[in-house]
Amino acid sequence: LSNGTIERNVATEAGGGVFWSEDAPSSIQNVYIANNVAPTGGGVYTTGESLTIAGCEISENRATSKGGGIYLANGTLILDAATRIVENRAPAGGGGVWNDGATLHRNDAEISGNAPDNCHGPGCQ
Repeated sequence: LSNGTIERNVATEAGGGVFWSEDAPSSIQNVYIANNVAPTGGGVYTTGESLTIAGCEISENRATSKGGGIYLANGTLILDAATRIVENRAPAGGGGVWNDGATLHRNDAEISGNAPDNCHGPGCQ
């Protein structure tokens, strides 16, 4: 998935903007993901083997539970330094990223201005 905009979507279960469940390494590159809503993973919900997010902005998404920007259910999530995860909301935590025990590689990606917290779970430090 590359070079586009995903915005103003609503999901009834998970992944307001993107629901990713590939069994092979995949990537999202240069995509603006904003103003999406879901119970978990307002912007992105990933449960696949390995997902790389590069050069993306994930902003102003909302989860009604966890993972306003991204909900990482399992597998591996790799963020690059050009990715911004900002101004997302999730009342139960992980406003920017909720990691449910998977592998997260932040690589200096900007994760800021999210509420109630920027990142929850392993790899968030």
